[in-house]
Amino acid sequence: MDIPIIGKIETEIINPVLNLLFVLAFLYFVYGIYEFVQASDDTAARETGKKHILYSVIGLFIMIGVWGIVRLVCSTIGAGCS
Repeated sequence: MDIPIIGKIETEIINPVLNLLFVLAFLYFVYGIYEFVQASDDTAARETGKKHILYSVIGLFIMIGVWGIVRLVCSTIGAGCS
């Protein structure tokens, strides 16, 4: 049983949104590293940089989990996801 609408939703909506979120989280990670390095003498700014790095890594792991769940559901129901 092939459900083409679910595969279409996955390829046309979910994948582009996840790709955009991956890019944004990576840029936030790079910004956190920049903040951390630039504020080598200010402990409060270094803590802010650490928090940005931590939050972006957590966000990336959550998005990887969502991507895996979507792939699992698509392959389970035979939706023809790419």
